[in-house]
Amino acid sequence: MADSIDPFLDQHILYDTEYDAIIDMVGHGEEAPPDWPAVAIRVDQALSDPALPRWYRAEYQLIRAMYAHDPESHLNHARASVADMVQVLRDDEKSAEEIDERLAPLRDLLTIIEGALQEKETSKERTETTSNENNVAGKPAQTGPATTSAAAVRPEEDHGELVMVDEEELKQDEQSDGAAMPMDGDKGAD
Repeated sequence: MADSIDPFLDQHILYDTEYDAIIDMVGHGEEAPPDWPAVAIRVDQALSDPALPRWYRAEYQLIRAMYAHDPESHLNHARASVADMVQVLRDDEKSAEEIDERLAPLRDLLTIIEGALQEKETSKERTETTSNENNVAGKPAQTGPATTSAAAVRPEEDHGELVMVDEEELKQDEQSDGAAMPMDGDKGAD
């Protein structure tokens, strides 16, 4: 009998297949960007498995960081998984060299994704700065959510087409119209 038969072979195949499917969804720098909502669903399903091996858990957290609104929390989860793996390998009496060699691909991936996210943040900041500098109308750049609502859509008088109007501008227009003509029930000078 062979002593090297893996008793968890079916589980390894299952996790490898899931991993391959997720990596195919993320792509390898192909021309079409990933379908991040579909990737998110698949990654969340994989992460919901309490028996998911730490390596996959760390990689999936790194993938999550690529599309998350708060990538730092996912990077921290990945770092924690790597730290757990280091502890397990130390408990198995592996040398520091063996641990470094074994975890090098995962640590490299962590470094790459951290760099990509930092570049993305830097690019976003540059874009915001450029946008603020190019504000030729003299209005401050809007930093919060848009204040335009469906109620603020009105037809443009000279072209008959619909345009979006800022709610603050709409209120100012209404106030200036109301100042010229009192509304019923308003107490004005009699």
